Formats: sequence, C-alpha cells, structure tokens
Amino acid sequence: MPKRSRHFALLLGACSLPWTSTIALAASEAEPVSVGDRFNTMHLAPGFAIEGWEVRPGAELRAGYDDNITWASTSAASSGELTLRGSVDATQQAGPYALGVNVLLRQTWYSDAQDNDKTEASLRTSLSADVGQGLVLKGSVSAETGVETGITNGIVVDGVFDPYTKRAVFRRLPLEAEVDYSAGRIGLRGEIRLEAVDFDDQRTRSGLRIGQDFRNGFEGEAGLRGSYEVYPDLAAFVDVRKGARRYEDSNGDSDTWRAVVGGSVELTRLLVGEAYVGYAGQSFPGGGETSGLSYGAELHWFARNLLSFTFNASREFRAEVDTTTAGATSAIAVTHDLVSLRAEWEPLRQLLVYAQAGYEQEERESVNRSDELLSMIVGATYVLTGNLNFVFEYEREDGTSNFSGDFGRDRVTVGLTAAY
Repeated sequence: MPKRSRHFALLLGACSLPWTSTIALAASEAEPVSVGDRFNTMHLAPGFAIEGWEVRPGAELRAGYDDNITWASTSAASSGELTLRGSVDATQQAGPYALGVNVLLRQTWYSDAQDNDKTEASLRTSLSADVGQGLVLKGSVSAETGVETGITNGIVVDGVFDPYTKRAVFRRLPLEAEVDYSAGRIGLRGEIRLEAVDFDDQRTRSGLRIGQDFRNGFEGEAGLRGSYEVYPDLAAFVDVRKGARRYEDSNGDSDTWRAVVGGSVELTRLLVGEAYVGYAGQSFPGGGETSGLSYGAELHWFARNLLSFTFNASREFRAEVDTTTAGATSAIAVTHDLVSLRAEWEPLRQLLVYAQAGYEQEERESVNRSDELLSMIVGATYVLTGNLNFVFEYEREDGTSNFSGDFGRDRVTVGLTAAY
C-alpha cells in the first residue's frame, strides 16, 4: 500500500483531539490516561453549543525552517516556512447516537522553494449507535488531501533510482464501517474499509514525467476479530484480514491477507495495550507472492502521574512499483518494519514536554536493496491563556540506503495555537 504521510497522520490526529478529549473526559477518572491526553483534556477550550452540537474551532500559526523539504540525498531544497491551520470539531450525542464532524485545512508556504508549497485538508463525518444488548455500530466517510512522505522519494527506472523533485500530492476518499458485539467475556468485531486513491503525476530529477496510474484506483480491506476475557483486564484475541488493491495500471495490483493471535492487558493500571504475532502475505498479478511473520504492539506505560511512555512496533507487507523509460511497470514486495517510543512529561501545570524516537526499515524482495530511517521529534506546549498556547517542535531524520543514497533533514518550528 502506498506510504501515507506520517506528518499528515499527526495532523489528522491533532484535528480530532477535541473529540477524543471529550471522550476521555467522560470516561472513568480511574481509567489510565497518558500525560498528553490528560494535559489536553485539562486545558481543553470550552467551545460553544449550537442546536445540540458541541463545537470547538481552532487555529494555528507556525514559522520555522526546513533544510531538506523533499528528503533528497543531493541538492536538497531548503527554506523558511510559514504554516497556517484552521479546524472545526463538532460532536453531538442524541440518545444512543453519537455524531462527529471534523474539518481541517492547513497551508504551508516556503519562501525559498515555492514549488513545494502544500495544502493539506480533511473532512470527516462519523456516526456510532449503541443499539443495546452489547451491539454497537460505527461508520465514517472522509475526504483527504495531503503530501506523502516515506523512507525514500523516487522510483527505480531501468534499474536506477531516480529521485522525484517534489513530494507526491494525494487525494483519498475513505469509507469505513464497523460492528462491535460483546456478550459476557466474548467480543466480536467486524470492519470493512474501502478507499478511492488518486495521486498527481510526478517528475524525476532526470526530467522524466511519471504517471501514477499504478497507484490510482481503489484499496479495500475487511477484518474480523474475536476476543475472550481470560481474566479481568486480560484478554486473548484472534484477528484475520483480507485486502485487495486495484489500480488503473493493473501491474500495481496486489492481494493481501493476515492472520494473527494476540492479547490485550491492563496490568495494575500501569501498563495498558496489546500485542500480536502471526502470518501475513501478498500476491501480484504476475504470479509473484511473498509471506512471512507479522507482528505488532502498542503499549502504554504510566510510569508516574506526570510521566508516560508509548511503545509501538509493527511489521507489514507493502508493494512498490518499478518502471522503465518506455513506461512498463512491475510490482515488487516490500517488508516494512517500524519501532517507536514516545515520552510525555508534565513538569509544570501549564507545560507539556514530549520526545519521540523511531526506526523504520524496508527490505525489497528479490533485489539487494535496504532503506532505513532514524527519526527524532522533541517538542513542547505551554499554556499562555485558556484559549492560547505556545508550541515548539524540532525534528531530525537520517535516512540510509544501499541503493538510493543517504539523506539528513532538520526542521524546527515555533508558533501559537488558539482554541475557542
């Protein structure tokens, strides 16, 4: 599956923050909550009510500097940047129904690299219904546009890696549905996701125009999960998934599957999360296929009231397309591993400090190519008033590759966020 922008995912997470914070606020006070979630809940702007809706608008202005906008190994574009973001989050509870609408628009301008100016936007509507007797129905529809990032930025042409001059601009239309059922110690969850995907054509540094038909089309996945509560706060589960990707250029098509077993735990209210291990695979139209070990974990450790850690790890199988100067494309399998650790600390009532370190690796099937990415993010939020925060963030990335070249990137931003 094409690599989605990690920064855009963080952006969407920031957009939905008031919605998740409202849920956290309504939860039991005894429920473990990360330092960051509690900090944002405690300093959540009151918003206002309209026709039964709880509405929270927000805005952000940041300025900074990025010394490698496109993650290039040579001739990197660097520039000062200015970012303006606006968002509106609206929720309504009507009996057993919970409705949500999230809107976000973010524009980034680069003073010395205007070709890389970017617009990121999302619109999401969601509905959940607790119909009783342990049955909950959920659904959402979204529209997104953003700029893709990943370990590398380019394509292999006639066996040689050719970097893209810009980051890929994408548009996505996800449609999601979920059914949750619980009866005593048994839980069942079924979910399905269908997504229309469209990417702008790209141009490489050598001057080639590369159409993106090999990843313009539809992606879908269906999953079923069954769980059993072995003891209070300890459950075992089985999760199976089947996916399909169908594009305008069928050489980019692939089918995926995964079957894993795992467990979820809440250990003395200090360690919360889940982990799984199993088998996964994918196949391609040309007859090629790959399979192997699949694993994942998301664990939250509440070390102290003012200090928490979040650990993530995963392995998944992706696909990448190579091409020729004549435009003939072919897909190869990619194994993607990810490990990250995030720490959140509240040294003062008005100050949140966080740091995150990550490692990613991609290995290609049938070719001697390996790409790695080390990343680090440190930042802080300081509450100036009930509606205004000062924010700071520094990012560092180091990419290494035995094929496409190494790169480094530093980015620092400071700004103000306002919520009403």
